[in-house]
Amino acid sequence: MKTKVYVAALGMLLFLSACSPIEDTKNTLAYVNDVEDYMNEITEFANDFPEQAEQAITDENVAASLEKNIEELQKAIDTIEQTEAPELIDSLHAELVQQNEALSSQLVKLEESLEKGALTKAFVQDQEFMQTINDITSIYNEIENLGE
Repeated sequence: MKTKVYVAALGMLLFLSACSPIEDTKNTLAYVNDVEDYMNEITEFANDFPEQAEQAITDENVAASLEKNIEELQKAIDTIEQTEAPELIDSLHAELVQQNEALSSQLVKLEESLEKGALTKAFVQDQEFMQTINDITSIYNEIENLGE
């Protein structure tokens, strides 16, 4: 009887240990998909930003549209920061959160400038802003390359 219990316990242990890697893989894939959606939003924002910001300097309607885009990006930042990263990606997620905090701070400054009507070409051409986006893209590329 004890042998049957041990065999059953061993079988359950093997079954559960086999499920863990499968679950880890599913969690990792879900996380990568979430980050990919986030990166699509950042990429779209970064591509549209220079032209939209230049126009926003003189056009209130474009400025309002840019403000809306900033708010949407801020929500995306909050969402990805609250996403639980798999253990394998913890350190990269921490880097992503750190860069997101920098980007979020820069977006707040941009939004304040828009609200005051004080957006300048200097801010639009600010390399730090675009560098932060490039840093986030690099982290995403590292996450994406983990599966290769």
